[in-house]
Amino acid sequence: MPQIDPDQWPVLGPLLDRALDLSGADRDAWIRALAAQSPELVRPLADLLSAEARADERGFLAGPPATSLAGRTLGQYTLLRPLGHGGMGSVWLAQKTDGRFEGFAAVKLVSLALMGETGQAHFRREGRERSAPRVPSAGAGVARRAPFPSPSRRR
Repeated sequence: MPQIDPDQWPVLGPLLDRALDLSGADRDAWIRALAAQSPELVRPLADLLSAEARADERGFLAGPPATSLAGRTLGQYTLLRPLGHGGMGSVWLAQKTDGRFEGFAAVKLVSLALMGETGQAHFRREGRERSAPRVPSAGAGVARRAPFPSPSRRR
């Protein structure tokens, strides 16, 4: 992609859209008219059009984008397969691949839309709740749902 002066984008953007709507002789005539009116814009516009043509030749956006993150490494974990998704983002089965330990974990990928203060607070709170120790106690079956019956409820 050619380097374009950011100050030129407000002008070049609409010109690029117009040029891409035209083809062949119509585009050539339009660019000649632009050259007579604003010669300083022709070179950056031509660079953008060339980059677009090269991208088309390589098949850029010719098919659906690859959306799987399977096989990607994030820190010390390699994502294996999605486990689920919801309002906060998605959860992936991941394998620890740092060479020190072996094991699996669930890795939560938070949606970018939630990366504001409210989303961060929610994610921190959820992390604290999920990482709290789950130690059996006499009242565990009453205070919260436990995966085992509390002594007071056994018969």
